[in-house]
Amino acid sequence: MTMRDDINRKVIEVLKSKSVVPWQQPWTDAVSTMPVNVLTGIMYRDINPILLRIGDVEQQHVSKWWGTEAQWKLLGGRLLPNAKGVEVCTATDKPCLVYNSDCVGGDFGRLRRVPNVQSLTDATDAQGTHLWTKEGRNIKAEKVIKAIGADFREQHCDVAQYHRPPLDYIILPLLEQFRHGRAGVEGYYSTAFHELCHYSEAQMGWLADPGRSVKERYALGEWRSEICSAYLCAACGIPPLKNDINFDPRSNYSVYLKHWLRMMSEDSSMVFRIAKAASDAVTFLLAKSKRGVCSHIPA
Repeated sequence: MTMRDDINRKVIEVLKSKSVVPWQQPWTDAVSTMPVNVLTGIMYRDINPILLRIGDVEQQHVSKWWGTEAQWKLLGGRLLPNAKGVEVCTATDKPCLVYNSDCVGGDFGRLRRVPNVQSLTDATDAQGTHLWTKEGRNIKAEKVIKAIGADFREQHCDVAQYHRPPLDYIILPLLEQFRHGRAGVEGYYSTAFHELCHYSEAQMGWLADPGRSVKERYALGEWRSEICSAYLCAACGIPPLKNDINFDPRSNYSVYLKHWLRMMSEDSSMVFRIAKAASDAVTFLLAKSKRGVCSHIPA
């Protein structure tokens, strides 16, 4: 069994368990983050955030910081007894064992500090800058949406939708509709980013696997957008949706899960390709921001 086969099997098991959405931060907090390499400061991308999210759940980590044993030693740290690492994939598709800061002894208390934030409007980034306006809009996400330049129409309606070219515009329900609904304002941005990821398909020339049925290709597009949205939300500090919302039978996750699982069982490379496509979309969309948010591009 190859490394990809083993990773594919693990992701299938997590998806089937319906215990956590593996591309979302596994804990609920007013501040969301992407996993970051402690030495380079670069966010993990492609399949690796998914693998690290699964590791967070299994080992009950709350820190976003990860690194190899050599990297931690270089920073003056040492692995604690019984420290357990998580295998991630390098650019050359080789396994690399990384450890969360929770597994490392040394002067890293600042990395383990978890903000005790009760409301979104109190949430700040690592520099102490507020992430949300008093009106409940996420500052970074609003910059991203504006910078992308898509025809984005917010109106009173019951469903979000991206109308593909030649129409090429996005319709989204009002923020207030989300605020007073189950998903809250987090759901507003999760939905907005999902539709913007669909918008990026034509912009980037991305096509789902042409050898599959129309229904399967549509499911792959939804999968790419689901992962892309989760990564974008984390990069902007937007908390994940609660699992009961994700696992609602009407949600994209529940509706398309059976298709994702079947395609993963047929092709162990599928989750890798979709995760990479989602990361590429994140990079493409965030790169349109003129300043500030660009530093949050996952890598």
